[in-house]
Amino acid sequence: MSHRPLRSVSRVTTVLLTMLAAAGMAACAARMSAVSAPAPTPPPAAVATSHIIPVSVTMLLQAAPLGDAPAQPLYTLVADNTDWHRLDGRIPEAALQAGRQASAAGHVVLVAFAGVKGSSGYQVSVREAALQAGELIVTVAVTAPAADDIVEPASTLPFALAAIPRDALAAVDSYTIVDERGHRLARREA
Repeated sequence: MSHRPLRSVSRVTTVLLTMLAAAGMAACAARMSAVSAPAPTPPPAAVATSHIIPVSVTMLLQAAPLGDAPAQPLYTLVADNTDWHRLDGRIPEAALQAGRQASAAGHVVLVAFAGVKGSSGYQVSVREAALQAGELIVTVAVTAPAADDIVEPASTLPFALAAIPRDALAAVDSYTIVDERGHRLARREA
């Protein structure tokens, strides 16, 4: 009978030592990961967004007329009514006429022309505009038809015109037009 308590004590001691060793390893691992982990830094977006000032954008016209010319995409900002002559033949005629009318009414007009597309169902829209460090940044989206959409197999010229307040451009040194993924479509010094 004297052997039984001794076995129980040795088993309990072994279990306790195993538990202590595991706890010690876990504590040591936690200390090591705390030492090797870099200090948290604020995300870049949080730092960058503090200097962004939203600018209102008013959609003037969205269309996708039939046609195959002009073919090349064009993204620009027209601040003066006399600048429309430089876009003659480079954007659809409907965009040119509507843009001239908007400029005559005093608007600064953003022209977003996606180029010729091989079917109907494409749409261009202006998502947002903002001022950041003296630069106007405008985000434009070109939406393609979904795979299950019924489209006409015809050449179309999707475009959008949007008005930007003239006073928002007073302190602008340049402007950049980007797509929704942030890829630059156009950039120009003011």
